[in-house]
Amino acid sequence: MSLITPFPEAESPALDRFALHGRDAIAALLRELKQRGSMITLYFDNAAGFTVGNVLDVDAASDAVVLECAGDSGVQRSIALAADIVVVAFLDATKIQFTLAGAEPVEHEGRVAFRLRLPQRVLRIQRRSASRRTPPGGRPASCRVPVPGNADQYEPVRVLDISLGGLAMLATPRLFELARDQVVGPCYLDLPEVGQIGVALRVRYLEAWPGELGGRRCGCEFVDLSEGARRSLQCYLDRLEAAARTGAAVRAA
Repeated sequence: MSLITPFPEAESPALDRFALHGRDAIAALLRELKQRGSMITLYFDNAAGFTVGNVLDVDAASDAVVLECAGDSGVQRSIALAADIVVVAFLDATKIQFTLAGAEPVEHEGRVAFRLRLPQRVLRIQRRSASRRTPPGGRPASCRVPVPGNADQYEPVRVLDISLGGLAMLATPRLFELARDQVVGPCYLDLPEVGQIGVALRVRYLEAWPGELGGRRCGCEFVDLSEGARRSLQCYLDRLEAAARTGAAVRAA
């Protein structure tokens, strides 16, 4: 995706790679929206109408989320009657989108709100402003991934491209398999001229890699990247960009 807008993304098979499934994982993500006080936008009537609000409560046990929504009585009535409500929010560099139905008006801690069932699927779409860079073949970057069940054993994998939002690596599993939506960590990124940084990764998609028997391109996003790790990663990306510009200048000359 070349551009991420605040409007709902049209449903498409191309979005499947961004989909998060599982009640507990979805509930945890919605709780993060609540804890950060992130504003959400609710679109209804096929996006002809919209209003803003916040996540007030998330209850995975009862499969429910409570949302506060701004707007006058007409907007509140439209939300209560809407067949589908598309919710859009942003967490850092990631767009969050999910569809809800069956809004039940409730009062939550003295505030007018709506209670709905948790979505079964949530899209998390990374902004393309987090530009990706490819480590040079002469000085490759690698990531050491922990082997399940053995805290002291790691499998090194090659980093294919990297950004502030995540990375793609060439996974040729010998000791374990990665699965979509799996969170893997702690992992250790070895970045030439910068050093090693600790990260946690969430697997977003897996694709076959031509020419590598059993190999797969594994796209991951960083989970709760620390400020120190972010600075080190930005330093590495700046070095890659500077090297790319120097190479372009030499070729032009």
